[in-house]
Amino acid sequence: MMYDSASPMYQRVLSDLRLYPLPAPALFEMAVERGWINCPTRFLTAYTAFGGIPRLWEQLAKAQNQGRIQEPNDGNDDSWRMNFIRWLINKLLTDAGESYFQKAYMSLSDDAAELFAYLAKHPNGVRWSNVNNFFNHDGKLTDEERRGADTTYWVLRRHLDIIEPVLLPEGKAVQPVQKVRIKENAAAFEAAIIPLFLTKINEWARPVPKTALSELTEREGSALERLTKECFEHAGGMDLAYSSVEYVLPDQDNLEIDVVAEPEFEDTASEHSIVLCSCKRNCRRHVVHKTMADFDLYLKLRRDDGASWEDHNVFRYLVSPDWGENKIQSSKFKCLDIADMAASDEHQWT
Repeated sequence: MMYDSASPMYQRVLSDLRLYPLPAPALFEMAVERGWINCPTRFLTAYTAFGGIPRLWEQLAKAQNQGRIQEPNDGNDDSWRMNFIRWLINKLLTDAGESYFQKAYMSLSDDAAELFAYLAKHPNGVRWSNVNNFFNHDGKLTDEERRGADTTYWVLRRHLDIIEPVLLPEGKAVQPVQKVRIKENAAAFEAAIIPLFLTKINEWARPVPKTALSELTEREGSALERLTKECFEHAGGMDLAYSSVEYVLPDQDNLEIDVVAEPEFEDTASEHSIVLCSCKRNCRRHVVHKTMADFDLYLKLRRDDGASWEDHNVFRYLVSPDWGENKIQSSKFKCLDIADMAASDEHQWT
């Protein structure tokens, strides 16, 4: 009501308190207690939609206890995910205060809403150069446009995450790519999914559009990267972690690694360690030889005269929600899934 111009309480808020999402370790502790960790793919679906927002997880638990998310007879995860989407959209559209996306709730200008919707379509981030016009970085805006761009930035800044790439040694003819994306899982998910339902809000009996399920699947891959990144930030002394790292290489395909983690501070080069992860929602989608080639190329580009990394200083992971019986046996990397993350101590990671 503080953000609705038609409300008598409009603009009467004195301060906007920022409640940060729960970190990954707290989420895992809750998921273990609730038994959600026993179905890691469904846990990932919920994490994709909720991130670390405890109220939404609480409402999921209540909905499950009350049978409002129908359990499919065949136990199929895709059927459950469709039912989950139907329940979530119904909840969000009937209670604007629960939604990041509702324009009145976020008090977005038309330009800000347009940018927000654009970023929501790219869960792994958009190159900063593609949104320069919104943030007045190209120097070609009029004064009025510049003021509008500045306002858009300040309204959205708390919802955005700037992905700064790891800097490679100079003279390598490699161009790092800086990206921007929506920070909260819930905000990105809602901005992408809700518009699919806005035309006929009250027709809940109709089937959930297949595009909604495909959007969810794409976002689960990005959410797995974010979850992995958080885990390395909270374990093993990995104070600096990047996700969706991208570099433009001359005369070959771009180099992309899902998660790169390094200590933020290091005393000597000999103590340096680096973690590289490839994250796939479907464990069968891992292409091991290409992943290892990308890892090796990245290490080659990162290596300079002052640092010599031995094999025991480099940790390579293939990450998926649930490996089951499909774990790949290799001495060069380790397979990691959501159950491993939830049960891990520091030694699990490095």
